[in-house]
Amino acid sequence: MPSVELPPKALRLAADMLGMMAQRQPVVLLPQKMELSTQDAAAFLDVPRPFVIKQIDEGRQLCRKVGRHRRILFDDLLADQAQTLGLDR
Repeated sequence: MPSVELPPKALRLAADMLGMMAQRQPVVLLPQKMELSTQDAAAFLDVPRPFVIKQIDEGRQLCRKVGRHRRILFDDLLADQAQTLGLDR
């Protein structure tokens, strides 16, 4: 059987994910450049959709427009959440 060497960070990630799964915590893998609708962003943040819209309108959350629809880059959402909570990313 061939062996594969993994960097320490990848091993740590796998161990963390397996630990969360063992505790029956949800685990979601998303592409870094994934875009969310305002509804998806609100669901992720566990806030009402109008709150997300207000954050965008006040310039506190980055987004781009696709026609009439707003799209929020998942990485930007995480960065904004970390900044709001006073965490360093």
